Amino acid sequence: CSPCRRCPSCISPTPSRRAWLAPTDHDMHSLMMPGIAAVKRGDLKTGARLLGAVAQGLAARGADALVLACTEVPLVLEADALAVPAIDATFALAHFTIACAQRLLPGSDVARA
Repeated sequence: CSPCRRCPSCISPTPSRRAWLAPTDHDMHSLMMPGIAAVKRGDLKTGARLLGAVAQGLAARGADALVLACTEVPLVLEADALAVPAIDATFALAHFTIACAQRLLPGSDVARA
């Protein structure tokens, strides 16, 4: 794919060992889980505010990149608008699935990513 800041190969073309940061317990209980719940009930503005605060907190703690692993997160946070690159796990899975289908079904009408 073209450099997109949403999939692992665009963020780090060469694998490396990195330390992983997770939201603090406080952020998980007061921001992350309520943010996911807000998205699930359709309150995208609140979800974006809460989940954006988690992303900002991780970046402030030194995260080089974020993994938007819960399917609700990329619905309200744009990877290109964040302070650090972000892997949109849903996008990466879809991209990989299409690539696999193209290899398995050459010449088919599988969507070109």
